[in-house]
Amino acid sequence: MYWNYRVVHKVEKGEESFAIHEAFYDSGKEHPHSITMNGIAPYGGSIEELHSDMENMMKAFDKPVLEYSDF
Repeated sequence: MYWNYRVVHKVEKGEESFAIHEAFYDSGKEHPHSITMNGIAPYGGSIEELHSDMENMMKAFDKPVLEYSDF
């Protein structure tokens, strides 16, 4: 299984929001089959790991936005 970070658009009680989520794919698929329920924050066990995680999250802005309601 493959995963990456994606921007996800959500509408809840008439309020729009955008967050970074982990998205999970089967091998060879372009569209994820699932995402994390809630948005996530960058994390690292060191400042270098945190920086690397943030860089990976920034790559999500280069991909199409996913709709939360699709999952």
